Amino acid sequence: MYLRFTTNLLSALVLSATAMAGDDHVSKAIKETVPPEEDRWKFMLAAPGFMAGVEGTVGINGVDSDIDLGFDDLFNKIDMAWATRAEASKGRFGILGELIYLSLSDSLGVGGPVQKVDVRLDEYLADFALRWRLVEGERGFVDAIVGVRYTNLYQHLHVQSDDAGIGAASAGVVDKLSGVIRDRLNEVLSKGEFRNALVATLESDLSAELNETLGSDPRRETLPIGPLAGLHSAQVASRIEEMVAEEEAQLRKEISALRLQGAARAAEVRRRVDGAKDRLEKKVAKALEKDLNRSFSRGDDWWDPYVGVRARYNFTPAIYLIGRADIGGFGVGSDLMWQAEGALGFQVTRSVFAEVGYRALAFDYDRGGLTYDTTTHGAQVTVGIEF
Repeated sequence: MYLRFTTNLLSALVLSATAMAGDDHVSKAIKETVPPEEDRWKFMLAAPGFMAGVEGTVGINGVDSDIDLGFDDLFNKIDMAWATRAEASKGRFGILGELIYLSLSDSLGVGGPVQKVDVRLDEYLADFALRWRLVEGERGFVDAIVGVRYTNLYQHLHVQSDDAGIGAASAGVVDKLSGVIRDRLNEVLSKGEFRNALVATLESDLSAELNETLGSDPRRETLPIGPLAGLHSAQVASRIEEMVAEEEAQLRKEISALRLQGAARAAEVRRRVDGAKDRLEKKVAKALEKDLNRSFSRGDDWWDPYVGVRARYNFTPAIYLIGRADIGGFGVGSDLMWQAEGALGFQVTRSVFAEVGYRALAFDYDRGGLTYDTTTHGAQVTVGIEF
């Protein structure tokens, strides 16, 4: 009986040792299969909703417009908006990226020579960066960031004329210019005085009205774009000035050939000028119709290298505060570019998070005829997933 008990005990010990050895083998296999936390890749994908307004200065070829538009001004002008953030990290190293696309458009009824103005803005912002984790603990982390931001702007403006408005404008301006032409033909005005009176009349009666729509301070600024047609009013006035000067030179030649003096000359001047008014009105109306039915557009893009820092502080495992700041440009693209954002975050589940905060992005860019000195800022709500 003792021998049987001893045999059974030895058999049990052998089986137990074999089982324990098997458990150690399985445990070792699990450890070899699942890498340590710092050795595996982690990924994050998020969609930030940037509810921003824009303020600053946007200029085209030396003509600047002051912009001050809130998100409520821009919301109903949005045709399409897209924003995506992504991050891949392993240990202390990480790769960050962001893409924002925004398309805005508006159509404005104007009045006068211009019936309608259509405006459009397309903007791409692409961000690529590398980060290195300087500090990490249970309460959060601090990252150093180096990256580059790409900006692409497309601005478009289309002007549509109004036939009735052009007719009234051309008749009004020619009526005033006919008096200036008579004074020049009657030698009341010198050549220099004639030109000054001609320019002043066109500026007060035509350029001023067009500038309210096309100039640096348009009557209704609805999109953060520059004055694409800011110089157009002056160019239109210059062409009409040339027409009037040519008409005056032709009349002077015709009247001089008659060799009239005194009252007879004055009467002939009046008759000739009155006869030229209809012809001049048609020329001015034709010029306005051509110049006020056209489009203006330009595209600009640039790269801004930058350096920055990102930090996070965990109040609890589910609530945290996160912020980021970077500065760049350095004359490579913008003279200065900076960004700052902060948010209160909520870890909804182990993988899903949400953040509510504020973001500001500023550019001081002045190249190739474009001045873009703006700050885009507003609330930002982000939802994302980590895996």
